[in-house]
Amino acid sequence: MVKGTAKRYIPRGFRHKYIPCWNEESNRLYTEYQRNGQAETADKLLGSLAKGRKDRWTETVERIDFKHSSREAWNVLRRLDPSQNRGDGEPEIKPNAFANRLIETSIAKIDKDTSRKLTMASNNIAPPKIRREQALIREWTKIKNNKNLPVHADVRINADRLRLKSRKPPWKTAEMLLLENTGENTKWFEDWMAENPDVQNIVTNPTSKQPGFDLPRKIWVTLNRIRTGHGRCNHMMYKWKLHTT
Repeated sequence: MVKGTAKRYIPRGFRHKYIPCWNEESNRLYTEYQRNGQAETADKLLGSLAKGRKDRWTETVERIDFKHSSREAWNVLRRLDPSQNRGDGEPEIKPNAFANRLIETSIAKIDKDTSRKLTMASNNIAPPKIRREQALIREWTKIKNNKNLPVHADVRINADRLRLKSRKPPWKTAEMLLLENTGENTKWFEDWMAENPDVQNIVTNPTSKQPGFDLPRKIWVTLNRIRTGHGRCNHMMYKWKLHTT
């Protein structure tokens, strides 16, 4: 902020170059080095600057009371740190790279699409595409059968005169689906058998509810505790070191 303000408001040619711990001795050695160009003079100049910075560091640290003002101490340490990269920057390892590395080194193969389809079949939920088609059929049937709706005249009479035309209007898609006359369960079963996302044959028919689907939640909680070996009991509290006995 100080540098930006100086560049905006101090005219060029009037900006003084500041070197920490530069004193009269440093100025004398620098003038002597410009005159003779000897390496010993340059070493003396660098040693003088290093000694001045060390003395400044020691004086600043000894003056700080670390017992009562830790914030001031850390602020001084940050200001005197020569590293320009210190601060809250972006981490070198991105979260996506870390996740990809975990997937690469893991034993099990991750297939989100297959896992999602299998989960929906286990919960007896049709795929999104089939549910959207069924919702379109229901909406189109309601519009077609109710002549009092304003949209009925728009899609029937003024379909060709609409200002914004679509290459695939929804009413044509709905009419095509009605002509196919394929039920939701039938289409779902055909797609399931064609793709076969369940390699282990856990779900043979996704349209039917799986065994235990109607069990109450209390029983499923108990089964999951038995399956995972974790639950709210004294043994697990002792295992997690939350209880001593």
